[in-house]
Amino acid sequence: MKNPLHERRLTFFKITYTVFLSLIIHLVSFSQNIKKIGTVNSIESSISKQKRSGKSEKVFLTTDSSYPGFFNYISSSDQKNKAIGIFKDYPQSTIYYNIEGKKLDGKAIIPEIEKAYEYYSDQHGDVYVKEVAIDKVVCINYIEVANSQSNTNSSFAISAPVLNLQSFPGAEGVILLDFDGQYVSGTYWNGGNPINALPSVLSESEIIEIWKLVSEDYRPFNLNITTSESIYQAAPADKRMRCIFTPTTTASPGAGGIAYIGSFSWGTETPCWVFNDGIKGAGEAASHEIGHTLGLSHDGRISAQEEYYSGTEEWAPIMGVGYYSKIVQWSKGEYADASNQQDDIAILSTGVAKLGFRPDEAGSTTSTSKQLIYSDAGEVNAGQNSGIIANASDEDIYYFTTSGGVTNLLINPSSSNPNLDIYASITDKEGKIVALSSPFDSLSSKLTINLNAGTYFLHIKGSGKESPNRGGYSEYGSVGEYFISGTINITPTINKAPNISLLMPSNGSIFLAPSVELSADAIDTDGKVIKVEFYNGKTKIGEDTIAPYLITWKTATPGISKLTAKATDDKGTFTITPEITITIKNPIATIYQHCSYQLSGYAIGLDTGRYTSERLLSLGIKDKDISGIKIAPEYEITLYQNNNFSGTSITLRINDNCLYDNKFNDSTSSLIIREIPNIPPSVVITSPKSGTVITEGTDLTITVEATDSDGQITAVNFYKENESLFASTTAPYTYTVPKITAGTYNFRVAATDNKGSSVSSEVITIIVVSPELPVGINGPSCIETNFSYTYTFKNELPTTNISWWTNNDGKIIRDGSDYKKVNVNFSRYNNTSVSLYAGVNYSTAPFYKEYSKLILLGNCDNNKRTAVNSVPHPFISSTNVSVDNGDPILSVKICDLQGKEVFSSGPIDSETIEIGENISQGLYILHITTPNGSYTRTILKN
Repeated sequence: MKNPLHERRLTFFKITYTVFLSLIIHLVSFSQNIKKIGTVNSIESSISKQKRSGKSEKVFLTTDSSYPGFFNYISSSDQKNKAIGIFKDYPQSTIYYNIEGKKLDGKAIIPEIEKAYEYYSDQHGDVYVKEVAIDKVVCINYIEVANSQSNTNSSFAISAPVLNLQSFPGAEGVILLDFDGQYVSGTYWNGGNPINALPSVLSESEIIEIWKLVSEDYRPFNLNITTSESIYQAAPADKRMRCIFTPTTTASPGAGGIAYIGSFSWGTETPCWVFNDGIKGAGEAASHEIGHTLGLSHDGRISAQEEYYSGTEEWAPIMGVGYYSKIVQWSKGEYADASNQQDDIAILSTGVAKLGFRPDEAGSTTSTSKQLIYSDAGEVNAGQNSGIIANASDEDIYYFTTSGGVTNLLINPSSSNPNLDIYASITDKEGKIVALSSPFDSLSSKLTINLNAGTYFLHIKGSGKESPNRGGYSEYGSVGEYFISGTINITPTINKAPNISLLMPSNGSIFLAPSVELSADAIDTDGKVIKVEFYNGKTKIGEDTIAPYLITWKTATPGISKLTAKATDDKGTFTITPEITITIKNPIATIYQHCSYQLSGYAIGLDTGRYTSERLLSLGIKDKDISGIKIAPEYEITLYQNNNFSGTSITLRINDNCLYDNKFNDSTSSLIIREIPNIPPSVVITSPKSGTVITEGTDLTITVEATDSDGQITAVNFYKENESLFASTTAPYTYTVPKITAGTYNFRVAATDNKGSSVSSEVITIIVVSPELPVGINGPSCIETNFSYTYTFKNELPTTNISWWTNNDGKIIRDGSDYKKVNVNFSRYNNTSVSLYAGVNYSTAPFYKEYSKLILLGNCDNNKRTAVNSVPHPFISSTNVSVDNGDPILSVKICDLQGKEVFSSGPIDSETIEIGENISQGLYILHITTPNGSYTRTILKN
């Protein structure tokens, strides 16, 4: 009797041995298929000959054949020669040589027959060619996303804010997402021939979401994902890559995108390409192709013989196909039958680009933990508490202190195509876990626990879901951005006011104008002193924020002055000293010098008999040399003398820093040099007001008024929290935050004058909220036949799948990148109304539920007419909107950001729509239907 287990083992051995043997034969065939084709000199001579004589047919040798072709591009500079050509019979092919001195390298790809060759030279200058696997050279046959449209008409320009997005300003590596068209010449595409790539057909909102998707994929690394051409151009040539989004598929017809493996560091301006449209289709293709440029290979399967593994509805690898999966992550081949065990994250951080990871924002031990930021009321704001999990071994730890009671903490991943599945826990000082969260049906984690008073630690790291061999994923690729919000119970404590005493001057002192030294001693027993301010009556003289607290009052005027000092602590509590009185006397003469040289050396002999105060004033020492002395423009000479002075001369010895007092012959008079005081500038944010609430996606413009009474403003710096946003050097001083996302933000500005004095404004707080759609089917309530309309499902619980159908003769096309979205088209009138249905599968109870929406079909009246949403276009700021191609307008509908209809109309004779005065200021969604297409735009009513 045969042993079944033995039979299974024998069968497995036979299959494994066969696969292994075929792999060895394949590799040996490649390694043995090497052929000498000439020398560096002979090839260089051939290139130079064509450069002199013009384009002519050549014969290119490979290991197994010879191919007629042409060099289309030849360049020479600094002992370097580059030649790029094409095989005559294969239009998609490319062959190139790079020659530097006696060294040659190059490659040839022939996508039509899936062959690739590598050219190289040895130390003797002999040149060889060997066959290599084409997928080790270039991304080939990367599939298009379903329903991708090859629309070559891009009607609107992309606005400046969208072309200035950055994910990590200042990063060593730069990836440019290029959406506005590009003329590409002399690269390793199209045989060196030019490619005039048209602009992307993506809308501005889609571009922003694609940028978010790609940014999240590359969030852990020292890499800036940007849409700014200037940022790209400023990066070193071997630390940047251009990724072009275009309907022009010359580089690889029929593909979703294409890239050369490892091309990021070539420094040759050879871009990678994305031909898909739609957020998911274009975004996933971009991350995939950029990954190739950084050295990554395809993630496929062996037994299913898949070059690109498309994963499951739940998960897929980035280097496979992620169009149809909810979570798309980096991989190391942990899923069943994986053809590639490449460690994506290790290669991205240390491989071709050698960029490394971003700096870690929070330590992985309690001793290196970061303090969680929360208000005095215990509110934890996501805008102030965020971080990045870089890899499976990365754990971020935060500490917080509670006075006892319920603590609620919510840790969310990125709101746009997140990669991070969050595991969160709270431990006490002894390291004991007191709460943890890693829900099966959500990427977020929520911790709610009643804690005793004390200090605790919040731990955040990535987690997996089930086994990768059963369609799940491990914690390996669970990386990316997270945000912390919630509340911590804090009992308010009585804050002790700081102690302060005025040290100088003493009560009753007499001083000569215009300079008086003031100092104070201040301490806070339960916090810290953040500033000490000095006042003359109610007028603030100045302040100091660092002990010892002292200032020089440089504008003291003759008369009686009443001085106080005020100390403020970190809780805003303050103490004011008792008032003291000092007397300030008049000088008899003041001479302000405005010369151009630094003061140095010995001083000037002044005979008070000959040089009266009037004589001193009439000297006019401006730009004149008195005893070899020049006086710098920011200093003044002041002569003090009482009626009893009996001296015949005054001699002043001046040291290098021009701040020196020298007594007269009698002790009651002195000659003093003091710096002319600078009056600091003033600055205020005039718009918007603190507490303003705006809608997500709005452009936020900050307007500032800054003045300087004794000079000029040199810069106004704009800040979000402590992050520097922009520096404006000319009035009017404004800055616009483009398409601001939901959250609470604190903004301030600082004005600097020409003397270097800087003053900050008061902080303003802006609240940004997200518009919410109602749960269920969202879309137009009245439609016309023979037009495509978009409907979207808003879920109330985590969904796993949605089935769509209708009770009438209509065509329903699911969106290839979003299963919650469909396009519906009814071709004729069968009824006056139709119903659209969505059968929704939930991952929790009730597990399945049906929704319906009644839609009027045709003959829409002016209050119910709705236009198509199939061709979205960028944001425009206007109250007049026109159709670019001059088509007649069949219908118009305007809705606010909550979906409420505020205006609608039937056919309009004019090609221009003027928004009526009955619509208040704000953002709106405009839908237009024409015989040749439909448009959706965001408009701003001023």
